Amino acid sequence: MVRLIRAIELYFNYFVRRRTPVIVYSMKRTGSTALFRSLNSHGEFALTTHCLDPEKINTVHLSGSARWACKHIIIPHKRVKIISLIRNPIENMMSVFARDQLSSSTDRDNSDNNNMDCLSAEDICQHFITEYFQSERYVHQLEWFDCEFKSVLGINIFDYPFDKKRGYVQFQEGSYDVLIVRTEMDDVKKAYLVSEFLGLSDFNMLCATSVPNATSGMDPGMPGEKASYSDQYKVLKHHVFIPKKYLDIILESRFSQHFFPKEILNKTKERFMS
Repeated sequence: MVRLIRAIELYFNYFVRRRTPVIVYSMKRTGSTALFRSLNSHGEFALTTHCLDPEKINTVHLSGSARWACKHIIIPHKRVKIISLIRNPIENMMSVFARDQLSSSTDRDNSDNNNMDCLSAEDICQHFITEYFQSERYVHQLEWFDCEFKSVLGINIFDYPFDKKRGYVQFQEGSYDVLIVRTEMDDVKKAYLVSEFLGLSDFNMLCATSVPNATSGMDPGMPGEKASYSDQYKVLKHHVFIPKKYLDIILESRFSQHFFPKEILNKTKERFMS
């Protein structure tokens, strides 16, 4: 019933009311769900997804909204406003890892992870290193804009100079109006940029405690610091040491160099090497 209602909403807003959709199109754990819920609460015609690739959508389980957007907006190249959030790549990896691997057995479906609940700090950190670096999973983080944005939308995000000081870039290419914002920007500034981009008034970012189901440890929009696995997440953030060869690759990557100023990259290096 929920899916049917959502489908009706999408068709009604687009084909009857002829509203221009807003797609929050970002990597996992970048704050995309919080932004989507804030837009939805404001009454905007908004969708959110981590993938819009037609081939991937046909082979993996994605939301009906992603499939709808791909079919009716992306493939026919219809006009749309796209917002993408970027986050410090190492912080983002830890957040995804914590949500997928450290959440309690009552909050997750993967029973193979049940032994994660009682791991020591050393074990948690080593598991993270193995999961992301020894398996080279970290590379996906650095190539997301090539694999998704460029592949699906035909937009090379690196062609557009990013304001590293202010933390955003806004541009238009073809039928796509695009806003890229660093997640670490405070919510007041973020709300202002989104308001300007969409032509809204009185728009504010919702706090975690005001969104639906925010008490659930596995709720998609819940910050790791407030989730059921927050203690283990803090252990990981405070104790993990990243081998220099991986840290150099990440911080010297085109992704990091394009979106983050030197002072942030230097602080990141200093933090995770000591």
